[in-house]
Amino acid sequence: MEPTRRPEDETQLNKTPEEQVKAPEPQEAAQAASKPRPVFETHNVAGVNYRVDNLMQLASENPEYHMSKTELIESGMEGQCIYRYDFLSQPVELIDEPDNPYDPKAIKVVVAGQHIGYIKRGSTGRVRNLRKSGRIIKIYAEIGGGSYKYLRYNEDGSDYDIDDDDVDENDFDVDDDDEMTEYELEKGTRNYFASLEFCLRPEGE
Repeated sequence: MEPTRRPEDETQLNKTPEEQVKAPEPQEAAQAASKPRPVFETHNVAGVNYRVDNLMQLASENPEYHMSKTELIESGMEGQCIYRYDFLSQPVELIDEPDNPYDPKAIKVVVAGQHIGYIKRGSTGRVRNLRKSGRIIKIYAEIGGGSYKYLRYNEDGSDYDIDDDDVDENDFDVDDDDEMTEYELEKGTRNYFASLEFCLRPEGE
C-alpha cells in the first residue's frame, strides 16, 4: 500500500530541480546581506624602471598585441592600451629593509620571487599599519608599460600613416568610407609601472 501523499508533497514533485532547492530562511538571507565585504586599497611601487630585467622574468607575450588592426577593430578593442607583455600578479611579498642606506623604513616589493621596487615613501607608514592590523587578505600586483598599441576612432577623418606591419593585404582594397579608414592605430613605448591592490577586511571586523 502506497503512503498517502500530502498536498505539499505533490506541489514539491511538480517543481523543477531548481525550484525544489530550499529557499534561504529570512534570517539567513539578512545575515548574508549584512556581512561586511572586503575593501580595496591601491599603493604605487617606486623604482620599477631600474629593475626592468627583473620585470622581464615575470613577463609573457600578450597575443592581443600581435593582432592586426582589422582584428583589433573586430574585437572591439577601441580605446584600450594593449601592451606587448602580460605580467604575473602573484604572489606578492612585502619585506622590510631596515638596513637600506636611503630609507631605513623602506619596504621592498617582491613579486613571484623578483624584486620589482619599493612601496612609495609616503605610503610606507600606511602599509606597515595595515600589516600590523592583520586586515590584509590578499595583495595583487598590476604591472604594465613597455611597447604598446592603442586603437582610437579618428573622428575628424584626417589622413594618417599606417605601418605596413599593421595592414592586411586586403586593407588596400577597401573603399574610402570603409570603417578601416575611421580608426587610427598608435604604436609607442611607455615607462614601466607597477601598483599593488590590497584586499582588506573592513575595519572593526
